[in-house]
This record gives sequence, C-alpha cells and structure tokens, in this order.
Amino acid sequence: MTSKNEFEWSVSKSGPSKYPVEILSGTLYYKGLEQGHGISTGAVGGGWGTGHSSTTPVTKILPDRLDILFYSYLENQSYRGQFELPYDKLVELFQWGIDNPKKRGNTYLPMFSDFIIGVAPGGTVGIWLAGQDEQREVF
Repeated sequence: MTSKNEFEWSVSKSGPSKYPVEILSGTLYYKGLEQGHGISTGAVGGGWGTGHSSTTPVTKILPDRLDILFYSYLENQSYRGQFELPYDKLVELFQWGIDNPKKRGNTYLPMFSDFIIGVAPGGTVGIWLAGQDEQREVF
C-alpha cells in the first residue's frame, strides 16, 4: 500500500458453468477519475463467483463504478451496464484485510487482492472481493 487510499488489486472474471457468456469490454473506474483498470475480455465460465483470467495487479485507488458490456450466447443478446459500487465498503474491507493478514509461510498477505466480476444470462452482474482463503460478495 502506498497511501491510505491506494491498495494493490487485480481483476478476474467469472460466469456460470454451461451458460456461455463473453465479456466484450469492461472497466472498473478509479474513484473520481475517468480512467480505470480494464477487465479481461473474452469467454467467461468456470463457475459463478470463481475468478479466472486475472489482470496484472495495480496499486491504485479503489474503483467506485463499473462499466461492462457482455454477450450471452444462450440468449443471443448483449447487455451493457454502468453501476455505482459501494466505495466506502470496499475501502473498509481492503483495510480490514491489511489489518488482519493471512500468514503464508513467513509472509503476511492482505486478506483481499482481487475483484471478481461475474456476468450471466439475463444481464446479471455480480462482484466479489477475493484473496487469501476469503471471499465476500460486494455487489
């Protein structure tokens, strides 16, 4: 962590098994800025809430909104959503994760380090924070 408002985090994607969806574009926007961290595009699967295709970690202010466009092959339909995220809750969880790190060998790791962005047929979007043996739904 470089400042009180910056944390190290990455983004992975998730989707339900057997219901193919594809992320066409997506960005988690840094709080108060018009720039953000992109979400990996392409096919999504592997299970609802189980992240894969993680991006390179960044040390930045946490996001306060999500813009996402995805396609459901089951429905032959695209969905686009722009969502406000619970920024204060995210900061609280990340800070709690730093104050209560998980010990791995001789290293202490923050509890949360990954946003999992889930998309599903019907336009469903979910977001989890994940890390060291811990995962919480935040949106």
